[in-house]
Amino acid sequence: PRLRLRSPAAGLADLPLLRTDVELRAAILDRWFYDLYLRQALLAERVEVDVRDGEVTLRGNVTDEQVRRRLVLLAETVAGVRGVTS
Repeated sequence: PRLRLRSPAAGLADLPLLRTDVELRAAILDRWFYDLYLRQALLAERVEVDVRDGEVTLRGNVTDEQVRRRLVLLAETVAGVRGVTS
């Protein structure tokens, strides 16, 4: 049998990621900024992000339903986010 080396960090990816609400908000805004489709769309829109205990609330008006869906989807994919309300 082969010997498999195990990294000291092995298994850390399975642990829940604990982030503060401020860190979660920053991660969501970063994710939106680096999404080329959203970056262009958000230049014309105003969306506010509120995070409390990992629950994200998006407020504002967007003119395109696809933009709204993408905002929610990307926010949901941030590690540590428990839920998104828009």
